[in-house]
Amino acid sequence: MKKLLFFSLCFPLLFSCGESEQSEPYSVKEKTYENSKLTLIELIREKPYNSKGYILEGWDGTDKYGEDKWKKVLHLKIGKNTVDEMKKYKDAYTYWDSNDGSSLIDCMINCFKNNTINCNCN
Repeated sequence: MKKLLFFSLCFPLLFSCGESEQSEPYSVKEKTYENSKLTLIELIREKPYNSKGYILEGWDGTDKYGEDKWKKVLHLKIGKNTVDEMKKYKDAYTYWDSNDGSSLIDCMINCFKNNTINCNCN
């Protein structure tokens, strides 16, 4: 009976290993002294692929208690192939200078210009 109980508890764990789906998009806070698009690319490069996307948060002042408030500035969704290709580059700057990087940057710029928060760059 103990073996059966042990097996029934451990069996699902064997098949749940590996990449699990993130329940929320990854996010990064915008820094005024950095290029926000490059900050987002660095986040994407350092995290596993997330089908929910990647969020750039911008500072939105402080609340009455003096705590910083943040708002969603950009919610970027890109395909797994794009993320996989991005990770092949030496670093975010090399990707930025590539044709692949230019396409993604152009898409993000268009979203910023159009004040589009939900930005699909597949």
